[in-house]
Amino acid sequence: MKSAMYTDAVEDGEKRKGWVVTYGDYQYLWDPDRSDEGLKLKNPIITWIAESSKGDIESFNESIYSKMGFGKVPDETFLGKPCKVMKGDMGKVLTGTGY
Repeated sequence: MKSAMYTDAVEDGEKRKGWVVTYGDYQYLWDPDRSDEGLKLKNPIITWIAESSKGDIESFNESIYSKMGFGKVPDETFLGKPCKVMKGDMGKVLTGTGY
């Protein structure tokens, strides 16, 4: 399982940006503005997601985001790639496959 997520958020009035790259059971987290810092961790939830989704990660993710109040909206293009979009009060999520 491979994924990359970029976050650009405001939390308690403070702007936060960062990347989370998942590769297998490990996640790598860093802020592009602080290139000398980062974190690598083994995340047990990744294994749980892989087992719970029974190989259909896309439907599993849509189900989770739906429970968080997100709904499907029209597709968008991000960095030249087509993405499915879900939007909610907390923001929006773009997902793509086959990258």
